[in-house]
Amino acid sequence: MEGCRLWGVSILVAAVSGVASPMQASAIELGELVAIHGAARGIVQHGRYKNATNEEDQELDQETRGAAIVDLDIDFHPTPLDTFWARLRFAGGNALNDVGGIELPPYNGPLEDDVKDINGSGRNYLLEAWYRHTLEFTDGGHLAATGGIIDSTRYIDENRYANDEDTQFMNPAFATPDNRPGAPSYDPGVALELHGGLWSLKGVYMKGSNESIDDFDYFAVQAGYHHSAATVPGNYRILAYRAAGRLKKPRGQSDNARMHGLGASIDQALGDGWGIFFRAFIQNDKEPVVYDRDVSGGISINGRHWGRPDDVLGIAYAYLTGSDQAKIDHSHVAEVYLKFHFLRDVDVTFDVQYQTDRIDSPRGNPQAWIVGGRLNFDF
Repeated sequence: MEGCRLWGVSILVAAVSGVASPMQASAIELGELVAIHGAARGIVQHGRYKNATNEEDQELDQETRGAAIVDLDIDFHPTPLDTFWARLRFAGGNALNDVGGIELPPYNGPLEDDVKDINGSGRNYLLEAWYRHTLEFTDGGHLAATGGIIDSTRYIDENRYANDEDTQFMNPAFATPDNRPGAPSYDPGVALELHGGLWSLKGVYMKGSNESIDDFDYFAVQAGYHHSAATVPGNYRILAYRAAGRLKKPRGQSDNARMHGLGASIDQALGDGWGIFFRAFIQNDKEPVVYDRDVSGGISINGRHWGRPDDVLGIAYAYLTGSDQAKIDHSHVAEVYLKFHFLRDVDVTFDVQYQTDRIDSPRGNPQAWIVGGRLNFDF
């Protein structure tokens, strides 16, 4: 219950701070060159499980867990074209991520267990630390080069409506998934971004480890097109990746892992506060890949429809098929969230998730209904 207590404390601190200073800026400016942005987050999740067991093979019925998070982003920009940036995350509790029972964890981002010894590096709390230099072209385009400890999901597979588990959908089926082998995070790497007019081209190389693979080399490229109509902007992206490394727990004669995949990510505004998104991904079906195909989509509705333009309602569904190496044939995932924005820097989200995994088991197919809440206070 440690996580639940921390979650309660974070809500209390955020609520008191938000009421006491509703006009506080969302970043602290230290002179003209340095800015610090922070956020306190609280998460609570209650799960009702059927035909599900935890890692000790004990039957799951109901579980309630929480987590508290403090994020600090440090931005040092000595010139308009140069940026040093770092993100630290401190977390207590793992919400329902360490309960098990279903394949996908109900929260996509790093929690207590994830911010310590990050990816086996021995590094704690420091998620990202990088330097970026930008070259501007006379026609308005630019080329940016970034190097350091990076997160590939900042550059590959972005989506306006389904990208950030801290403010949008929580499930990795809809957030840019940290657990996909083709999307590593918080390891050394470099990224190049070329923007010209309505088109963009991005490339990422990373070197590191995660819970499945040691000493991997990861390459990814993405081409994007931005539809710039004023009332109905949209983004269309296609991407490809390749990764190779050593399996941490090989089952066969070889401990080598070679993965590759193709994907698409689309977000399109429909005008008057409506927007839709779509993702599709296919990758090879060898270890450590769990899902070799997934398709997801959903809708985002702005709160102006009920007189609160800062609120958001999100509804999404995903279908994922298991690889030849996985025990799962396929999974269905659905999620609905409603985010209410209060004051200037406080928002509260109510979230409902459903997941079922089709597996070969005498117990039947695992299922879970997860009801959750999330509070964010930016400072």
